[in-house]
Amino acid sequence: MNADKLYIESVFVDDGPTWKRIMPRSQGRANQILKRTSHTTMILRELPEAVKPVKKGTAGDVEKASPKKKTAAVKKRAPGTGSTAKAKTTAGTGKKTGSRKAVKEENSGSES
Repeated sequence: MNADKLYIESVFVDDGPTWKRIMPRSQGRANQILKRTSHTTMILRELPEAVKPVKKGTAGDVEKASPKKKTAAVKKRAPGTGSTAKAKTTAGTGKKTGSRKAVKEENSGSES
């Protein structure tokens, strides 16, 4: 096998044996300590002959795209919208809608 043609196909870690130790505690007691171990497995494969490995650091093989400049899009609001807008009026009546005062005036006007 040629080391230049090897690649990592998969890597996984399994549980290994657990070492059991004892930690002395006060009044004759003991706590168990579990020292866990693991089995690490890495599977390597050799590249087929048809695929050529790419050498690192060659700028001729890969063209870098130039970063696009971001332009700040400014959204203009229509006049009369936003937090500074005046209260809406109903069509043709000139009465304000949506405020407590307008609702109160509407209710008191309908009772008389």
